Amino acid sequence: MNAALLACPATWVVFGIIAVVAAIYIAVAAINKLKGTSISATGIIFGVFAVLGAHIYNTFVVPIHNGFVSLANFVGNVFKNPVAAIKVLFLDMVLGVLGYIKNLASGIETLINKIPGMKVNLTSGLNGVYNFVKGYQDKTKSAAGWKEYAKNWDYMS
Repeated sequence: MNAALLACPATWVVFGIIAVVAAIYIAVAAINKLKGTSISATGIIFGVFAVLGAHIYNTFVVPIHNGFVSLANFVGNVFKNPVAAIKVLFLDMVLGVLGYIKNLASGIETLINKIPGMKVNLTSGLNGVYNFVKGYQDKTKSAAGWKEYAKNWDYMS
């Protein structure tokens, strides 16, 4: 190791990841030895990276892609029916925001429902609003002769 490599922050990030992976292997080996189990440390590590990858995909990649898809479909249809194109663009944005709120409420609902004796349903009203807006958007698209130039991506679960 030379001084330039040690001064680079990327080196420390890589060293940190290596240290965490090594710590997981050591911890799993100790648990396997103490309990007589055969847990796979490699499976745990790949599982963690798969969850991290899905989180990055759902948080950054899909919203950016879907934003560009909305813009591309808008540009493709704005010269045929400008009013409908603007309506659909704004309805796409509303559906995106409602989707975020619905996911947040679903997480809160799941957390509250884990408390013994508690049973709440926060998302039923949001699903109704989301479906109403989606139906209005579909009606607007069909009335305007809307053409889909690109498709939105779905979120990973």
